[in-house]
This record gives sequence, C-alpha cells and structure tokens, in this order.
Amino acid sequence: MTRKTTTHISIFVLCSIGILLCRQTLDDHLSILSGAVSRSLFCGEGGIMDCTRVIASDASWLFGLPLALWGIAYFLAVISLCMAGIVFRGDLPAAATRLGLYLCAAACLADVILGIIMLVEVRAVCGKCLLTYAINALLTVAFWRLRPTVNQGSPWLKLIPSWKGLRSELDGDYYENVVKLALLVLTMGSIMAILRRESYPFTELTQVMNLQVDQFVARMQDEKPEVDQRVFGEQPALGSAAAPLQIVAALDFTCSFCRLVARTLHDACVDHPESLRVAFVNFPMNTACNSAALAHEGGEEACWMARMAESAVAHGVFDAFCRGVLEVPSSRPLTRGSMVEALSSIGLDSRVSDASASTKDVDMALARDIEACRSAGIKVAPTLVVNGYLMEGAVPPWALERLLDSLIANKRSATAEEHQHAAVLQAPNDAAAGGNGASLVQRLLKE
Repeated sequence: MTRKTTTHISIFVLCSIGILLCRQTLDDHLSILSGAVSRSLFCGEGGIMDCTRVIASDASWLFGLPLALWGIAYFLAVISLCMAGIVFRGDLPAAATRLGLYLCAAACLADVILGIIMLVEVRAVCGKCLLTYAINALLTVAFWRLRPTVNQGSPWLKLIPSWKGLRSELDGDYYENVVKLALLVLTMGSIMAILRRESYPFTELTQVMNLQVDQFVARMQDEKPEVDQRVFGEQPALGSAAAPLQIVAALDFTCSFCRLVARTLHDACVDHPESLRVAFVNFPMNTACNSAALAHEGGEEACWMARMAESAVAHGVFDAFCRGVLEVPSSRPLTRGSMVEALSSIGLDSRVSDASASTKDVDMALARDIEACRSAGIKVAPTLVVNGYLMEGAVPPWALERLLDSLIANKRSATAEEHQHAAVLQAPNDAAAGGNGASLVQRLLKE
C-alpha cells in the first residue's frame, strides 16, 4: 500500500470520526437548547471542562445554525475532495489536494479563534470540540503529505465542471466533466439535505421558546401580579435594591438546571447591576426536608446543600459561596465531595462546613425559605418570580437572556417615558415661575 493510498484512507477515517463527534455535539446542542445539560462523553470531567456552558453560549452558533452542523458539512466537503483525489487523473488530484489543504488550514485558523473565545469569554472548554480541533490539524497534515503531488499550475477551479467539456465530442473530456458534475451534485446535495433536515428541530424549538417568552412578557403587561414578593423577606441578592426588575429565584443547587439558571442570572446582574436585582431562595427538591416539593426529585445531597447555603448566608459569605457553586460544571453532579472541593478553592471550607450547617438557626432559616416558597405557590425548582409573576421549570439560558433583555429594555423605555411626561407637566410651572419673577423685577424697576 502506497503512502498516497494510506493518506487517503486516513482522511476518510478522520472525517468519519469528525462527523460522529459533530453528530453527538448536535444532539447535545438540541438538549441544551431545550433546557437540559450535556452529560455525554468528554463533557463535565471537572475544572473548566463543561460542554454545557460552551454549547449554550452565542459562540456555538453561526448564521443561525449550530457550529456542529456546519462541522458536518465541512467534513463532507473534505471527503468529497479526497474522493476527487482518488477518482480523477492528470492534474485534477493535485487541484483537489490544494483545495483540501486550504480548507483544512482555514478550519485550523477558525479553531484557534474559537479556542480563544472558549477560554476568554465562555471560560469553559468543550472536550468534543478539542477533539475536532485535533482532527482538523491531522487533516491538514494529511493533505500536506500529499503536497508533493501538487503542481503549481493546478488551480482548484479545474475541479468545477465546464459546459464546454460536457458538450465535448471527446470521450475523455466528456466523461471527466460528467464525473465532476456528479461529484459536485452529490456533495452539495448531501450538505443541503443535512442542513435542512438537522436544522428543522432547532428552528421549531427556537420558535416555541420565543413564543413562550413573548407570552410571558405580554402577561406581565396585561395581567395583575400573581405573587407579593415581600413574602420572601430579606434574601441574599445581587444587583441594586432600587432596580426596576426584581427577580426571586427558588433553586436547588444540586439541580443542574438550577445552576444553569443561577449562572445566567449572575452574569445578567454583572452586565446590568442598576436594572436587575436577583434574590436567591433555597428550595431543595427533597421531601425529607421540604414537604412543599412536588415530588422527591432531588438527590440525597439536596437538603445538605440547602443547609450549607443557609450557613453561608449566616456567615455573610453567600456571594463567594454562590461563585463556588457556579464553578462546578453544570454537567457534573454536585456532591459533597465536589462542593467541598469548590469551597476549598475559594477558602470557605472552614467557614461553611457540616458543623456550621447543622445548627438550629440554619434549620429555621431553611424552614422560612420553604414556607415563603409555599405561600407563593412554588412547587418545583427552578422557579423564578419576576416582579410578581411566576415562571416555573427549567428555562434555556438563551431564552432567559432574551427574556431579561426584553424586560430590561421595556423598563428603561417606561422610565424614559415617565421622565418625559414629568418634564412636560413641569414645563408650565417653570414658565409660570419664570413669568412671575420677570413681572416682579419689572415692578421693582418701575418703582
């Protein structure tokens, strides 16, 4: 077996593995888009390895479609170029090799950019993404190995079938262009069919979630509030107390969905500290300590975790505690071991411990949280109370971000209109005051 044949086989194998990884990532994408988390292979190993955060970020989309879907199209194109290098004769294999080398090198450059975005903006790394980056690097090397066959006078445009060649009376030119056309149609048809088929569930789900967000915004505008948020009392919160948008988040920190919601709310508070305030309430989904829970859905750690959170509040370190919780990947189950590890990394293991979480005051504080949630009609976690309106269940990060942006924009617009209206009402008074002052000055001058 020649080196050329071995290289072509290697390209086929690498592209097949890449397609399988992209296909699995695409399934994760759909799950995360619907509010779930990724627990597939190479995800949630610990540390910064968190596919859920990466896939839930805006960086995982391109032209309205997941990057994983474009990845499948890319690997199909590379397979097609590899087939062209095998099927054709003359200088066409060299042209296919040249184009394959350019395409894979461009993919590696894109991988570098995406890797920087993961580390700097998302602050998490996707294991499957790293594997596809390695595959792209190996594909570049494979096409580079074929480079000695590349003639400098072999432009890649020769791979495109010509109308003149299809009408040629020479059998060689005719059949060569027919094969070119068949390969081009097969490649483009496969790519278009996959893009159309795989993008449909994403489009449908996005439309449904956007509709739910719009309905919630309309409910806030047209209906009376369902909950008096004062029942929650003073809770640890992020953002300004005077913020026009007040949210109470009833969470079970052992719940992956709750941590996704908490992370999204935390980031939103950092971006809009004067417009948004988020208060956190413990609502463990375990009937052993929470009779108001709809079902015994939480793990054995739910009650322990809720008491640890109350202990952090009592010690005045809830913000640091919350950051420690959010450092645990959403795809990784939050256990005592992982929580102690997270607390140790920020120096809270001695202040928030099993001993401090087992006091009577902590139990009473947890009971107050649960009773407040019960009086508000909360039965599941996560549940958000947004200016008195309930939103139950897991909300995908992108949908929650869209909801918050819409509500913040509406509040700012309403505030601007109120200021404008107040200025219009104040204008006649100012004019009258100015007129009286002028009349008084004129009288004094006359006297």
